[in-house]
Amino acid sequence: MPKAKKRPKPVVAHHAKGGTVPLEGVTKQNGRHKQHTGKATCSLELAGRQKPKQKQEQHAGKKTAAAKSSGDGPVLKRTLKTHRSEDGTAVLRCKAVAARQAASAVKLLVAGDAQGTQGRSIKSLTLAPHITSKKATHAIVCQTMKFYLILLEVIKQAGLVESISGLKAGSVPEATNIPVANSSGGPPTKVLCPYNMLVIVYELLLGQGLHSSGGGMGPAEKVVLKHKDRLKATLQQMIQKHGVKDAQGLLPKGRGDFMGVPHPRSVRVNPLRAGRTVEAVVQLLRSETLPKEWKGVSKATHDACRQVTQDPLLPDVLLLPPGTDMHNHPHVIEGSLVLQSRASCMPAHALQPKPGWTCVDCCAAPGNKTTHVAALMQGKGRIIAFDKDPSRLRRLQATAQLAGAVDVIDARCQDVLSLDPASPEFAQVQGVILDPSCSGSGTVFTRMDHLLPSIQRRQQQQLQQHNQEQQHQENAETSGEGDSSEEGLSDNDRDMTEDDGQGKDSDTHEQHHSMEGLEEGLGPADLERVRHLANFQTRALRHALCFPALERLVYSTCSVHKEENEEVVRAVLEQAQAAGFDLVDPFPSWPFRGLPLFPGSEKLVRTDAFRDGTDGFFVAVFARVKKDKKEGSKKKKARK
Repeated sequence: MPKAKKRPKPVVAHHAKGGTVPLEGVTKQNGRHKQHTGKATCSLELAGRQKPKQKQEQHAGKKTAAAKSSGDGPVLKRTLKTHRSEDGTAVLRCKAVAARQAASAVKLLVAGDAQGTQGRSIKSLTLAPHITSKKATHAIVCQTMKFYLILLEVIKQAGLVESISGLKAGSVPEATNIPVANSSGGPPTKVLCPYNMLVIVYELLLGQGLHSSGGGMGPAEKVVLKHKDRLKATLQQMIQKHGVKDAQGLLPKGRGDFMGVPHPRSVRVNPLRAGRTVEAVVQLLRSETLPKEWKGVSKATHDACRQVTQDPLLPDVLLLPPGTDMHNHPHVIEGSLVLQSRASCMPAHALQPKPGWTCVDCCAAPGNKTTHVAALMQGKGRIIAFDKDPSRLRRLQATAQLAGAVDVIDARCQDVLSLDPASPEFAQVQGVILDPSCSGSGTVFTRMDHLLPSIQRRQQQQLQQHNQEQQHQENAETSGEGDSSEEGLSDNDRDMTEDDGQGKDSDTHEQHHSMEGLEEGLGPADLERVRHLANFQTRALRHALCFPALERLVYSTCSVHKEENEEVVRAVLEQAQAAGFDLVDPFPSWPFRGLPLFPGSEKLVRTDAFRDGTDGFFVAVFARVKKDKKEGSKKKKARK
């Protein structure tokens, strides 16, 4: 009876932190490693492995450099092969790994933006585990996206696609591979990936440049380099035409542009791990000499830490210069400092939890707000934290472990809508945080969505509209058509003028105007998604108000859309008031309020990424009204 063939064993690679990681689609056959799924773009060879007997004598006593440096265990050596399209045509890509990875990220970002879906962020794409050159890739992606519209215009005006392909303008569809004209006159055998071309043009005009030395030039770079002079001349013409100093001056600036608004790096002091006061932590960060225990901290990070300040509104939040890299700081690694945006720290403070309270976090993962509540409770009490997604729950548990709050936080994998607030185990719940799934439209800076083409285009449109309004007003004043600047304006123009005028005295109108750039241009799919989210948020808020001993509830989102914010609050306000709750102002000194859609909206809190140097956030607080206070208000109404 013939022996059954053995199934190929999966190949594993040793992880840096121990253990092994399977290499998807790679199997071992006859001492070789073969990729057996998908299109072969690279081959994997086992370096330093025992070779067939007949070859052992040739390699006796020799070791590969990779084997020497890696210690025990096999070492995988990756050899890049030419990538080919479906029809077998060679696809030219950047030679540098960071540039190639950056081009892939740019492609995904542009595609998601064009579809109107909030896909993966720049950070998630460039800092993912499989990215080998994280810092370089991140920098190239950020800069390429920052100058994206300018680079497209340079490429268009220079006729780069037509020059490469030898075809007429418009012959090559946008975002498709560009045929490279064959010098022999035959059909093209190579195509250039457009996103790789974009990255190469950035590097040539605005980045580190293209250098033939050191092996930094590949076929893709050489194709673009042939047109270097024309590209540089085109960019220079654009700079001169707009009367600016350099390409930076071509970027859109105006009311909707928050690139000029400082976004400090905010960190939260976690007393459960720090073991010292906030003031003591500030003094430690300001140390003139680099403490010995701060291994791995760069001089730039240390210098930035010496400029730390305490947030005037949130006492446990510290502010560092924008761009300060704290990821490798020992206090962050040990959990004494938590990397958290200033706005994200507002809900826990708005809850005002007391030590010994029992609280519920309805949609808790990843857990920063949950652990913040635990810290404000001084680690005394109980927080029942829910999340229906198992993987997100594991992240919540890891966050609690790092923060030293595992004894306080009871993490459960459950949909909050499925629990019964009247159950005896919830009889003592006094505080609730509901930060449900939302559109995330306020996190444009954290996600770096301000670099997306759609938002850049809106900024340009806003700036043009603003300039036109200013010119219209100046012309009216110069022509002497009466004292009022409203004369000669259309009804729409007059409404805009009135809003601008009120905005000088009204924080609410100023807030509405600052969000204009994000709320405009939502497609049908986005609107439908926002409405769907708002329905869930309303149901969750109604449900959360049903805990019998509830004293205080915080509803928060990182959205700028009124459908997810003021409209949700308005929808449940009558029910809340009937149950003995009312809206209260958690931060009286904060100047920016909710949109004036109903009485009490002035007690709602908004932050804005375009203006406040943090994420766009919304916070509403429902607090139980004391009986004596309710009776007093009834008597006042009776007297009137």
